[in-house]
Amino acid sequence: MTHQTPITALLMVLDQQLLAASHLAKSAYEAALTGDINLAIGTLLPAERHCEEVAALYRVILSLHRSTRADRIGGLS
Repeated sequence: MTHQTPITALLMVLDQQLLAASHLAKSAYEAALTGDINLAIGTLLPAERHCEEVAALYRVILSLHRSTRADRIGGLS
């Protein structure tokens, strides 16, 4: 049985963003191994956006978890 919540949906997006950043880092690494550092850095630059989104998603996920947990503890849900 699948239990879909806003947190699980955000975790899926987080996973996709991390995967995209990882693929870019691997491609940059492979370019660097050939000695083409300019290509490596150019390849890596788009990862900055993914990393910023990952950080934001991470904070939202933790915030949602903490707020729903606090609601349960406080008897609001």
